[in-house]
Amino acid sequence: MLLLGIAIVVRTLTAGGGPTSVGLLFGILLAAAGALRFWVERRRRSL
Repeated sequence: MLLLGIAIVVRTLTAGGGPTSVGLLFGILLAAAGALRFWVERRRRSL
């Protein structure tokens, strides 16, 4: 999810999307969800 979100952000920006574009917002949210999922999994394994 993290990589997919980053790819969507890059694709949106290269296509000329602005800071309020739907692709940019969706990509940032997807990347954040992926990063949080990764962080929670690592934290869970260390306990």
